[in-house]
Parts: sequence; C-alpha cells; structure tokens
Amino acid sequence: MWCYVGKATKIFFVVVAVLAVVGLILGFGFLRHGPRSRARGGGGCDGDSCQPSFPVPIPATPLPPPPYE
Repeated sequence: MWCYVGKATKIFFVVVAVLAVVGLILGFGFLRHGPRSRARGGGGCDGDSCQPSFPVPIPATPLPPPPYE
C-alpha cells in the first residue's frame, strides 16, 4: 500500500518543511510589526498614537501654453 520513498526525497521534504516554517514565521512577523523596523529608524511609536508618515506631495507645475506662430 505504501510506496518506497528514497533518502533524497525525505531530505527534500524536510528542507521544504523547514523553508515553509521559516517563511510562515517571517511572514507573520512582518504582518505583526509592519514594514518599518526599529533598526531603520521607523520605530518610536507606542499604541494607537502612531500614524504613518507619508511624504509631502509635490504639486504638478502646469505646462505653459504652446507658442502661436
């Protein structure tokens, strides 16, 4: 009923399982802490008073009218 699974296949399954667990841990850590980390200077917020800082938008300058000849 069970088929033979070789040693290399078992090693492959273990490597895939370890990568999946590491990916889940890193993924949930990223979702929990957000894209900004304290090492990059994005920390310092406590509780609900922390608001994301967006760059100031630069208004578009209107194009001058084409010269009439």
